[in-house]
Amino acid sequence: MLSSLSLLDEKWIPVIHFDGHHSKIKPSELIDETISDIAYFRSDFQGAAYQFLIGLLQTTFSPEDLDQWQEYWREGIEQSELDKAFTQAQVAMQFGATKPAFMQDFAKLNGNTVAISALLVEAPGENAIKKNTDHFIKRDFVKAICPHCAVISLFTLQTNAPSGGQGHRVSLRGGGPITTLIMPALNTATPLWKKLWLNVMPLDKKERPSKFDESVFPWLAPTQTSEPPKNLSVFPLQANYCQAFWGMPRRIELDFEHTEQGACDLCGETSSQLIKQYQTKNYGIQYQNWIHPLTPYRKDNKTGASIPIKGQPGGLAYRDWLGMVINTNDTQSAEIVSAHYHRRFKSTEKYGLWCFGYDFDNMKARCWYEHAFPVIPALAEPDSDLEDLISLSLALAKEALTLLREAMSAINRQSSAVDMAYWQETEPAFYQFVNQLIEEKDNANGRLTCLSAWANSLRNYITQTFDKNAFANPDERIIAEIKISAREKLHTDFNKLKQVKKIKNYPVVLLANMENNMSDDFIKKQIILNESHKKCINEWFALLQERSCIFNGKIYNGLKLRAEFRRASSLDEVRCQEGYWILADAFFAKDNGLAENTVHHQALTLFVAVAIYAKANNSNASFASQLSEKVRGGEHNFLSKPNFEQLQASETDEEFCRRLIRAIKLRGANGVNLFSLADSIFLWVQDEHDRLQNLPANPDPFKRNSVRWAMDYYSTKKTSKE
Repeated sequence: MLSSLSLLDEKWIPVIHFDGHHSKIKPSELIDETISDIAYFRSDFQGAAYQFLIGLLQTTFSPEDLDQWQEYWREGIEQSELDKAFTQAQVAMQFGATKPAFMQDFAKLNGNTVAISALLVEAPGENAIKKNTDHFIKRDFVKAICPHCAVISLFTLQTNAPSGGQGHRVSLRGGGPITTLIMPALNTATPLWKKLWLNVMPLDKKERPSKFDESVFPWLAPTQTSEPPKNLSVFPLQANYCQAFWGMPRRIELDFEHTEQGACDLCGETSSQLIKQYQTKNYGIQYQNWIHPLTPYRKDNKTGASIPIKGQPGGLAYRDWLGMVINTNDTQSAEIVSAHYHRRFKSTEKYGLWCFGYDFDNMKARCWYEHAFPVIPALAEPDSDLEDLISLSLALAKEALTLLREAMSAINRQSSAVDMAYWQETEPAFYQFVNQLIEEKDNANGRLTCLSAWANSLRNYITQTFDKNAFANPDERIIAEIKISAREKLHTDFNKLKQVKKIKNYPVVLLANMENNMSDDFIKKQIILNESHKKCINEWFALLQERSCIFNGKIYNGLKLRAEFRRASSLDEVRCQEGYWILADAFFAKDNGLAENTVHHQALTLFVAVAIYAKANNSNASFASQLSEKVRGGEHNFLSKPNFEQLQASETDEEFCRRLIRAIKLRGANGVNLFSLADSIFLWVQDEHDRLQNLPANPDPFKRNSVRWAMDYYSTKKTSKE
């Protein structure tokens, strides 16, 4: 039986050194300059070990003021000083069967005996085991653990304790609190002790313990239980400030009598005293109104009370960043963050915030999350308007996400993954915006330019995300009108957003081009053909209208050529006509940049076969847009929606040709945009060729004809003026 071991003298904390080797240390060895970091095999243990050592330093070795803090930071901590300080907590740091024992109830418990695996927060609960609903994390996955793992498991549970059933109290900060620690910038070779010291604050006389008794370490005396009807609670005024680090809501007594020898199911190390079970009892300490120095809080809208920020599905994102690093109207950053700002580090010294914690669904652990946030001292400067501008930008990000959700819902593609991806994928642009905002702190025009760029980056993201989902299927010939309508609404509503209007209403006009940028003019650009081909088409079509006309230096009878085309009974016959080769020779000239191949001849043949039915070459809009124009004086489109969908659904050249001719004839004297028509036909032929050859489709949906036509047809609603 393990009677007792000292957590101050035992080497039980795993660490990694700068040279890469691993070892275990006792707490006072943390000042070894060769130690890079704690090295637990579980993330929750890693976070708990940091809090244990920070709590030990804060409780026994807190600096008196900022000057003393900075002196230790510069000069280091003497081993003798640290040993002497830690000795004050010697009684509280005993672990084993002998009471008092670290984080265990002072009394002999006669409660329920549970498996040692229940110390792990992800373990299935009693009800899950009874009902056989432990499908994902099975019972008996951990049967016995060594004393070292028992210590950190116990501390992790007491620190994060979720709701555990009737009377099983949550941690001092509630179930699954978020912990935020100041950390040096990544890839900075900082010894462990400095990482810990960054999270230790000066304490005044009232906050520093005068005695290291149950006012600090609650297991040193009988537990103040919370049975009904009294439901007694422990408030901050009833204990020392430092008990925040040593909260003990659960009544637990490890069973050191029925141990065994073997390998620990957690760390794998061999031990002669593996612990298999423990006693637990409900109605432990009920904490109320505590403010933990390492946790951010939000204000309750109704009562104004401070509520610790908890883990949430999807974890933390930059939407939460501002409330983590400064005090706002709704949130209060951890005390350690405010203390850090007062240290006035050089601007070249970069620090961040390591945030971590569990997301609990009642008593069930859904996920462990970690996130790194930048810490920017400029935010804490008095009279700075950075907070207002960043708050505006975050509000805009939330509004933009709402629009994206609505658009995705309209096409039945909404899911929680959209939200998670949104915050993750727009994060780099957000911090780039923040850094640029700080660089332009003395330039009002520059700041507003930054806001404009941020707004446009969000607009681009939600549009591109919608497009990827709406037009992801390259084999989709008919693009539903709802997709185009949802996309159009996404753009229109973005310009109406409250925060966008605020930006536009700034005295300096910066967003004059914002609405223009929201348009889809880029879609109107031709994909395959160029201006040389446009010139060829225009001159060739003009030739077909004249009895005698010069084309490429030769005189032709255009009306005769047109008549020959119309007498052709197939596409092959069209390609055999002199009029086709007159255009083809010019079209595929070397300096026109279009290769002469089978696919391109197929496309040009199709174009010629339908273009000869056009009454006029009208470039006022794209071809598909012209089909959706209202017939002058009427309610109907030149080409109805059902007929447009039929055109889109064409599967053969002959079918496509026949339906195009009908559409062109319906335009009559209004004519069609021949250059747009030609580019569309070339795209259609290329798409069909790639599909038949099982080649990958163009990843850009707006370089696929079906999407471009749908966008133009459904987005444009004009009445013909011709």
